[in-house]
Amino acid sequence: FDACLIRYAFRLYDGTLTKHSPPVFIMPVKPVTGDTSISRTGEDKDSVKWVQYEINNDGNRWYVASWSRVHVYGYKMHMHYDFAFEGWQDWQDIIRSVDIFMSPPLGLSNIENIRGDMPFDLDILTSCNLVKEIKPETLKEVSNTATFYYMKSIPLGSSKSILEPEVFPSTDSDVTRMENLIYQEAMTDDNFSNHKYGAEVSYTYNNRLHIANVKTTFFKGFNPDYFLWYNTSDIPDGNYNGYKYSDAHGQLWNNLLFEIEINTGITNEKLYRYVANAPYFPVYKLFMSSFISYPDTRAKRITIYRQTGGQWYKVFTEPLEPHNFLNLAFFVNDGLKPVTEDSSPSTAVLPDTNTVVTLSEPNKIKVSALNNPLLFPNINTYQTGNGTILAMASNAMRISEGQFGQYPLYIFTTQGIYSLDVGQGEVVYSNKSAPASYEIPTTPIVASTPFGVVFTSGRGVCIISGQDVELLTSQLQEEQKKFIIESLPQMEGLMHTPGETLTEYLRGLDNLIYDPYE
Repeated sequence: FDACLIRYAFRLYDGTLTKHSPPVFIMPVKPVTGDTSISRTGEDKDSVKWVQYEINNDGNRWYVASWSRVHVYGYKMHMHYDFAFEGWQDWQDIIRSVDIFMSPPLGLSNIENIRGDMPFDLDILTSCNLVKEIKPETLKEVSNTATFYYMKSIPLGSSKSILEPEVFPSTDSDVTRMENLIYQEAMTDDNFSNHKYGAEVSYTYNNRLHIANVKTTFFKGFNPDYFLWYNTSDIPDGNYNGYKYSDAHGQLWNNLLFEIEINTGITNEKLYRYVANAPYFPVYKLFMSSFISYPDTRAKRITIYRQTGGQWYKVFTEPLEPHNFLNLAFFVNDGLKPVTEDSSPSTAVLPDTNTVVTLSEPNKIKVSALNNPLLFPNINTYQTGNGTILAMASNAMRISEGQFGQYPLYIFTTQGIYSLDVGQGEVVYSNKSAPASYEIPTTPIVASTPFGVVFTSGRGVCIISGQDVELLTSQLQEEQKKFIIESLPQMEGLMHTPGETLTEYLRGLDNLIYDPYE
């Protein structure tokens, strides 16, 4: 009798969630507001909640007689999925299950929306829809929904077809869980887990993976199947909130193309995601959920293109709004109507969809969750100056893999050396904006020792401990030995280039190794 949002995510081996789906808007087939006309025939109304009552005339006043009844329609979800994809067994030790979460009812039929102008006239039998309109405040509630509670777990390797779907709720335990929904586990928010990350620098410290000099490859967008509504039966109640698929504008489509415009912080870019119908025998018109989203608040606009025959058409475009509480940008249609194509679509040329949108952030560090190199919470993101990060290292050597150090993490950049102090509680590091040293590293080669971190600079080999930098070159450099290397018999046929300075030699280093036994 009300709408809700559901979404799912992969449950990893440590209980954390990643790769969140979009919130999928579930609407009753029957309209929430129903027909505005008033029925006095006693027949069923085409709405999810309606009241039928008897009115008597007592000479001077009208009053409701001794009987009345309220009709409330419910619905169940039919889910079809395929998590038995090729090679799924290889992921069993990483992905434990696919868990589905549900929002509480969105309040479309709350008491605030119940009409207060019950109709009456001379007829003895009157019926009307209890919800007269969906108010703007209710639409705002839909847009601000941010809490999802555990609904169901699907083991990896499971599948259900569209002809034999899984029905929810279908057991007493399902019903009990729904009755106590707000007491179930709450879903964590997505941490940009649909994007892909690469890094020039990596380091493991305190059982967390650190990556730096990060390159983000932006997610192309959710599969449009999440939002497409395939219920096309010609039924009196309609197919989505009382709206009929047969009344939707537009032609059948061979292919759809979703375009997402996003501001990366540097430029505006466009991302593309296809969905294919039958290439020769199109089946569906554009008929979509009233709530569409992209998993990044930086997304600014969605545009949909339809291909029919050999021609592309621009059929829908709307701005996206950043969600107040979730990492989403979304569009919600007025009155929770289904999204259909514009009444006057324009022809279009197929955009270049092969472009990969990336963002390089040479001064950014991302730190993984504890004991989980697959999850990088957004709260564990740090920036150091404006230079390029060359290396990371701690001010101590690990005694064992499980050692937790309290030593600062040094960040070696092209503008100096920064340090991040180990934080308290859920704070991994306290960020420092000023460098610990203005000594400029010249290579990404570093070595951790019990006395500090050794690195190379323009002066030679140095060690940093705390904020003090000491030059080690004089201790490492031996007195030059003069001999003619070409005169040695074993050097016959080899070329020797004399005159290489220590700085030039250090730039060619492959590694620095500390030997505690020397």
